[in-house]
Amino acid sequence: MTRNPGASNLVPMKTQRQTLCVLSESGYARAVAILSSAAPVSMTTALLPSEICREVVGRLDSEPLATTREADALVLLLLRGYLDFKAHDSEGYFTAMAQVFAAYPASVGHKSCDPVTGVPGRLKFVPKPAELKEALDAEMRRRDLIKANALSHMQEREERQRQAKAEAELIANRGTMEERAKQIAKLLKVRPMPMEGA
Repeated sequence: MTRNPGASNLVPMKTQRQTLCVLSESGYARAVAILSSAAPVSMTTALLPSEICREVVGRLDSEPLATTREADALVLLLLRGYLDFKAHDSEGYFTAMAQVFAAYPASVGHKSCDPVTGVPGRLKFVPKPAELKEALDAEMRRRDLIKANALSHMQEREERQRQAKAEAELIANRGTMEERAKQIAKLLKVRPMPMEGA
């Protein structure tokens, strides 16, 4: 039996028009981790349910850009990783960095500020706006990969369902052994051999 990772984290929510799946934060994080894989989706890939994939894509697509307040907070968060911050024009630097953060969703900025995996974990010195932009762009490419993989999971699931339906129809239309023997004989234009005892 194939296990659907994250399926236990679905919480159905009834609305007037449709039933939505709302993932818990841990379920969403697990789905994103699975969809972050660079390996292509194939016939042997354990697929996430389509509802989960749709939610991941929906969350990523609907996230707004960071507000001015969020961008300012992200600059402060980034600079916590650098104790020796002394810019000759700290206000200008702060404004430039906030403008860079404001061009991306806040969650992308938070990822880039992580002291282990983000900019502070990779650069020993206070980053320039261009270095921050490179890190944010890399995170956006990762998000694009996640969305592409989610769509691939949904397409592969549809293809597997289509193939299973076609196989079921083929099995259902096979007929009995005697019917198949007559069909083969007809195709070969051979008279069927009489059965013993007939």
